[in-house]
Amino acid sequence: MTGRDRFIDVISSIIPVLIVILLLGLFCFLLNKSVTQKENDKEIVEIYSVDLEANGKGSFILGCGNYKDEPYYFVYQATDDGGKKLQRYHYDYVTIYDNLEEDEQPYMDITYSWEVKMYLPKDSIIQKYDVNLK
Repeated sequence: MTGRDRFIDVISSIIPVLIVILLLGLFCFLLNKSVTQKENDKEIVEIYSVDLEANGKGSFILGCGNYKDEPYYFVYQATDDGGKKLQRYHYDYVTIYDNLEEDEQPYMDITYSWEVKMYLPKDSIIQKYDVNLK
């Protein structure tokens, strides 16, 4: 076997290994890009008060309670076909911002890393309240 034959044998055995490494690298890159894109994607969704009675202008009732012994916020979320669907969001993933003006529609900014930002009218958060309200 000549030096040229050995060189060809070495190259022919290295090329499949390099191809496998390149394909694995490409696969990892695409997988990482897909996961990163999902985490950075977000959805803006209009939300509506859980209060079933007519609300005065600027008021917003955010439902709070437990589901299977876990604390949740409950809101009606606008659907694409014009309906409203009751949704629940775990307390740990929700941050509330009460900084909207009275005439602005409350909404949620939902990222697919499960972080939820709720934007509500100013003074929606009541620190002191009477549980005997009628």
